[in-house]
Amino acid sequence: MASFEGPATSGAGGELLGRPAAASPMTDGPPEVPQLSPERAQQELARLTAIIKGNTNLRFLEPRVVKCMEDGTQDSMTFLSFYRLVSQSLSEELVNQKERLTKLEDGLVKARQVSSQNQMEEALAAASDVVTRVGGAPPKPSPQAQAQPAAEATDGAAQAERNAQVDELLRKLEQAEIQRERLLQDMQNMRNRAKTDIDVKVFKAVEKFTQSLLPALDAFHSAMPSLKTSTDTASIVTGIEMIHDQLQQALKQAGLTKMSVVGQPFDPRVHEAIGEVETTEMEDDHIYDELQPGYMFGERMVRAAIVRIARNNSPAAPAAAPPAPASDSSTPEASTSSTSAQAPVPSAPATEPAAAPTPASPPTAAPASEAPVTASPAA
Repeated sequence: MASFEGPATSGAGGELLGRPAAASPMTDGPPEVPQLSPERAQQELARLTAIIKGNTNLRFLEPRVVKCMEDGTQDSMTFLSFYRLVSQSLSEELVNQKERLTKLEDGLVKARQVSSQNQMEEALAAASDVVTRVGGAPPKPSPQAQAQPAAEATDGAAQAERNAQVDELLRKLEQAEIQRERLLQDMQNMRNRAKTDIDVKVFKAVEKFTQSLLPALDAFHSAMPSLKTSTDTASIVTGIEMIHDQLQQALKQAGLTKMSVVGQPFDPRVHEAIGEVETTEMEDDHIYDELQPGYMFGERMVRAAIVRIARNNSPAAPAAAPPAPASDSSTPEASTSSTSAQAPVPSAPATEPAAAPTPASPPTAAPASEAPVTASPAA
């Protein structure tokens, strides 16, 4: 592709392309995009880079220019697009600067007016002083003129007080935010410390419990070789009982206790019944036997005891007869009634012949010892 170098001329893109902006000859295909020479492209890129770095509003174009430098772009339309964007951004910046200058001019005019008013007031005050020194009294101001400075002073004092209150509230808000951040940080640190302390305590508790189980485990390891070769059943049973006692002691030291349930009333909170046993040796709803022991860890149940409940179907014992009412034997009437109440007692043997084994047997005479008893009422 031939480069376009030549004297700068006027026209659209004439200075950038380095050639006159003449009409291209008619061709059958699309018009060919003019290309810059590598030296001219580097110069334009350097110029764009300097313009962009000199204005903060054009920094968004810097990555694109850098990419064009890396790619070695020589397309003139790309450079024209860059210059259009630069011109548009600079125009917008000029408009903004004009607006700012207009606002500044308005502020200066107002300041000059205020300054002129202040100077006029100072001049009037100086003239009043001169008139007073000469001997003439100054003209008395109108009530409206007197009320206006007072109102302005009141408004200024109220505004100053409001500004002071706002500043104080902002200061308190800032202090509250700082204190809030500190409290949040302290709370997070406290949570972390509490979690660390809990983890350490749990680890130490598990370590202590594991150490208490080691003697029983050592006993098992020591007994295993002898169990394989020994034929003494009694010694084997004794060794197993010793290991069982060691294990129970270790669990007890850790806080685990076995429930004692046989003979106790059934409690569904800590007992699990799987059957009933008919018996006369135990009351109803009492635990007959234990199939699997239950355990408690402090006041908390670890496992319920599996038990069978006694069911007593024996008839209930007859109720005792109420005692006879006591009577006073100090009077003859009471003695007579007492004797008459006791009279039927000796007649009980008279019913015995009816229960004799054979009807042919002769009637049996009353015993001699009972004669005084039967005769006592007659006397």
